[in-house]
Amino acid sequence: GLKLKQEILLCLVDQIIHTSESVDIDELIKDLHPK
Repeated sequence: GLKLKQEILLCLVDQIIHTSESVDIDELIKDLHPK
């Protein structure tokens, strides 16, 4: 059970990291190309 929880945690951390990167890139694009 513990290993399964660790794998789920790793997946969540992975998603959070990718989501953060996407958000940062979107913010950078907005800064570079203001409307």
